[in-house]
Amino acid sequence: MYQLDMLDFAKAAGAAAITALPLGVLGAALLPPQSFASFFTLAIALLLGFAAGSAVSAVIERVSGKRGIAMQLVAATSIVLAATLRLVVGNDLDIFMRDVAGAVAAVAGIAYAWNRLR
Repeated sequence: MYQLDMLDFAKAAGAAAITALPLGVLGAALLPPQSFASFFTLAIALLLGFAAGSAVSAVIERVSGKRGIAMQLVAATSIVLAATLRLVVGNDLDIFMRDVAGAVAAVAGIAYAWNRLR
């Protein structure tokens, strides 16, 4: 389970990158980038982050059947890619440092996927 070939790593990275694309677009539609975040927006961001982390970790486990630190790093990279893609699709790269809801979603997704791939 924790022994990784290069093929396992490549399959997991490819599947995670492909999963990040619809997650970023969906994130831009459901949680558009904004500099102000209400409590309700932060709650939605937390739930969307958990959903993204669950989706990425499920795809990685299904494709590679592996877990461990390497798969955790692949999942974290995929979620960061989805969060960046969310800003690109939302056409708001200048709001990167003020997008609190996006940061909450990304951190929640990384934490969920990291815990699930232990």
